Amino acid sequence: MRNMLKMTRGERIGAIVLLCALFVLILTRTFILPIISKPESISRLDSMHIEEFARFRDSLRDNRVRYNNSYTPKENSYILSGFDPNLSDSLTLINLGIRPYVVSNIIRYRLKGGEFRTKQALSRIYGLSNSKYRELEPYIEIDTTRFIKPKLDRDTIKSYKFDEVTPVDLNRCDTALLRKIPGIGVGYANMIVNYRERLGGFVDESQLREINNIPDSVINMLMNGWAIIEEPEVRGIELNKYGIDRLRAHPYINFYQARAIVELRKKRGRINTLSELSMLDEFSDEDIDRLSGYLIFDKY
Repeated sequence: MRNMLKMTRGERIGAIVLLCALFVLILTRTFILPIISKPESISRLDSMHIEEFARFRDSLRDNRVRYNNSYTPKENSYILSGFDPNLSDSLTLINLGIRPYVVSNIIRYRLKGGEFRTKQALSRIYGLSNSKYRELEPYIEIDTTRFIKPKLDRDTIKSYKFDEVTPVDLNRCDTALLRKIPGIGVGYANMIVNYRERLGGFVDESQLREINNIPDSVINMLMNGWAIIEEPEVRGIELNKYGIDRLRAHPYINFYQARAIVELRKKRGRINTLSELSMLDEFSDEDIDRLSGYLIFDKY
């Protein structure tokens, strides 16, 4: 006791903690271990664990069912009847016993422009099983008339065309007017208008011969009174402003000629006359003659 009184405060606290730990150890060995070591106690703990695991497993199964949005129609819980997969709404499809996520795939396919033109086309929808398709197949009713485009008879087509030679101004006409000329369809009309835009306007009917993929017979027919140029309306090439890409976009100027024009501008500051181009090796007399009506030399 005298030695204990001589201990510091920290030493006394450590001694008390040690005594408490020794007391707990003795109590555990005396009372608790004999109880939990009995066989009936072990079996009771095991049964509690098994029940807890079973509840945990069931909760996982329920969550998985909800997550997958599984829908398995009960027997006789749906009624099969005739339906058009192109027109039926989602509720109608679900009432046929189709799973909701498959219905979603059908609706999404239709929204993207997809169409079911045959019964077999429905079987290719993702998620629809073969057995379910075979069950639905006798009830699929597709309205095929909605896929038939009306055909124009010869008399109707003829009414779109001019009955006699009618002059059409190449610089002012659109594709609709060109298509009224016998022998000119959508393709040829688009070619003529597109070439006119690249040129900046026609200055002579003979320029139609420069268009690729239009037969000479069609060109000859057009130049025989159908195609005319009342007043040349030319959108010129601004020679001192345009870069290489813009210059070479014109049908009469290739890449090498466009590059030569830009290099000449760098040396001289600007190009003032057509004769300056004629001194370039890249331009022939024929090239200069064709370009003469399209060049603008204004200063920028």
